[in-house]
Amino acid sequence: MTFLTPFLSFLIIISTSLSVIFIQSIYVITGKQEEIDSIAISKWIILYNFIIFIAIATLGDVQIYNKIPIKFNQLLFLSIPLALITFFMEIAPSILKSKIKGETIEIEVTKAWRGKTITLISLTVIIAFQEELIFRGLWFEILLNTWKVPIIITLLISSIFFAINHIAFGIEIFMEKIIAAIVFGFIYIISGNLLLVMLTHALENIFILWKFKKT
Repeated sequence: MTFLTPFLSFLIIISTSLSVIFIQSIYVITGKQEEIDSIAISKWIILYNFIIFIAIATLGDVQIYNKIPIKFNQLLFLSIPLALITFFMEIAPSILKSKIKGETIEIEVTKAWRGKTITLISLTVIIAFQEELIFRGLWFEILLNTWKVPIIITLLISSIFFAINHIAFGIEIFMEKIIAAIVFGFIYIISGNLLLVMLTHALENIFILWKFKKT
């Protein structure tokens, strides 16, 4: 980042951690988690983040590092297995828990997304790209290079805040998102390619929409 003051760095961290936390906290406080409209929330989050990105681009010249250039077709090829690995790692604790309880698991599409294929794909891709730009791109750049936070601490902090952005959906989802965020973080640390993580996250989001129905 060629122009990033301590104040601007702090402002970026605060502003990018508020969107989902603020919106979903209302549902948690009021006890209305079951009434959450994922699509409506997603649209507001996209708009909020878009405004934040414009403000950041206006205030400072932000450059996210990309230490390993990879061709786009190679990125697509790599993102598919990485998304599948992330998906199975994320849901593994839930499956194990259900098996221990003797529950039968069936796959079904989350109600909020049924019959909304175009909207689903669009929001999933946009949100995945925005979240990676925030939690792996901006946060890693600020914590690692500006504030000199150790890489493991950076990984944990960004992963926890990423998971907090899904806390309204329950503790189980919160824990799953920590696992997913850690995987995304490792992919970014190893590859240094933010677009690879974005594509992986977008595909994994599509996979994760098929929830496990326990009977």
